[in-house]
Amino acid sequence: MKKVLPILVAGALVLTLGLSGCGTGGGNKGGSANPAVWDVNEQPRDKIKDGGVFRGAFGTEITSWNIHSVRGNPNELRMMQSPLSELWYLEDGGGNHTMNTNFLDSVVADMVDGQLVVTMKISDQAQWNDGTPIGFEDWDATVKALNGENEKFAAASTEGWDQIDSVTQGETAKDVILTFKAAYPDWVVVVMAGPLHRDSCVDPATFNDGWNEYNMDWYAGPFIVTDFAASPTTITMERNPNWWGDPGKLDTIIWKYVSPNQWGTAFANGELDYIDVGTNTDVYDQADKTKDTVIRKSAGPNYRHITFNSLSPVLSDQLVRQAIVMGINRDEITASDLAGLPVSPQALRKNSNLFIQGQEGYKDWADITGIKYDPRGAKAKLEEAGYEMGEDGYFVKGGEVLAVSFAVLRGVRVSENEGQMIQDQLREIGIRIDLQNVNTATDFPGIVDQHNFDMIAFSWMGSSFPLMGIGQLFGEGSEFNHAQLTTPLLEELRPLIDTNPDPIARLKQGQEVDQALWENVHTLPLYQRPTITAVRAGLANFGSFGLAQIPYTWTNVGYVK
Repeated sequence: MKKVLPILVAGALVLTLGLSGCGTGGGNKGGSANPAVWDVNEQPRDKIKDGGVFRGAFGTEITSWNIHSVRGNPNELRMMQSPLSELWYLEDGGGNHTMNTNFLDSVVADMVDGQLVVTMKISDQAQWNDGTPIGFEDWDATVKALNGENEKFAAASTEGWDQIDSVTQGETAKDVILTFKAAYPDWVVVVMAGPLHRDSCVDPATFNDGWNEYNMDWYAGPFIVTDFAASPTTITMERNPNWWGDPGKLDTIIWKYVSPNQWGTAFANGELDYIDVGTNTDVYDQADKTKDTVIRKSAGPNYRHITFNSLSPVLSDQLVRQAIVMGINRDEITASDLAGLPVSPQALRKNSNLFIQGQEGYKDWADITGIKYDPRGAKAKLEEAGYEMGEDGYFVKGGEVLAVSFAVLRGVRVSENEGQMIQDQLREIGIRIDLQNVNTATDFPGIVDQHNFDMIAFSWMGSSFPLMGIGQLFGEGSEFNHAQLTTPLLEELRPLIDTNPDPIARLKQGQEVDQALWENVHTLPLYQRPTITAVRAGLANFGSFGLAQIPYTWTNVGYVK
């Protein structure tokens, strides 16, 4: 029996210790009011000049050009390489996906006997830079490299790829059939990046180390690297003469390695046309005062949060975790963390573990459940848990003061700030917070992996697929479930969410799990991380990308006429 599946918007998560990204709302030099939409000065192609140079920076040195590998996966490197290989499904700032007709003539997703079958007809024009047609052999080799069956391939993630049962060829090598083990609602995320060149992943050695140097043959996109210089690393890209789609509007794209603490100065001096401001107020002030500059703001799927170690003695009590949530004023923390930046704490509220504001499925579980900032209610929770107020102003049970440690990442401004504020706020409701200093150079992320904490704050970086692989972060036994908390409803519904082809029913199941996570206090989102970028005035189709995180297409990036 066949059933046609819709395209769904759905993400792997990456742990980061600090903040880099930008803000939501208006602003003195640009901005988007909707936190789920990008701020890129969106312009049609015919309004863009032919020619021009774009200069950007990256702060992570290249050790591998393979974005599917562990070494090549940092977000900065993915951005830097995006002009070289277009996505097969283009993504906008709201997380909507459109089939890229430069690569695909058609895609059909059917359910056949309980399995999802995705049939792709690849464009006859689609070819690698070496002239090799893109087809079945590339997809076959890519799935074998990324599905996790051969652990010698150092893949950054096997999510989605490990759900593919087989790859077969249709009538021609341009007809590729991916058969999944069951229904897989987030199949678009697998198809979206396209395959690797068959020669680039022929074996683990090539996949892991063959990408140490740039190889033009292994790409297919509107630009190619024409010059590579070291000390500092500078990469020059120009239009690809073998690209069959619309040519890039820009003549040249230049990426230069610059230490992130020098980005503001380099931008102010006219050396760069774009920087990711992050939460650095000094960089923001430099950029904001620079002539012919536009500050662009949006909010992506990334967020800052507190993880609770549910196996630590005190935090094993759900009532205590709930009381802590109710004793923390997250609006105050957001305003303090992001002071000096053009953002609104209210616009960045994230009262959901799975969704962000403006995204279908988002509900404010803090209001719905009542587990929100409420100092009086927090004290009542602690009394319900059997604690009594002691003479020193702290709750006591069995002669022991209610004390919880908060791990502070030394040298990370927002972590230090959060530790101090949470210590002060929870003192007011009778909980003693002991600050645990962590050496970020030697102890992070090891402290998280080894569960050597009671509470710790850091950031998760996600994607526009909120229900994809939710067991990775919240599932029992997952190495990324740093809270070590089992949520029974999630365990019950996770297999259904992973395979439910009905988007309405699946969304409802996701919301049920989301509520359970909030009530059980697996983690506490502090705020959605803003994205603030500075760009040269007149630059179009580039800036703060919302859920997309990279340009929709580099062929339309340029300067307005």
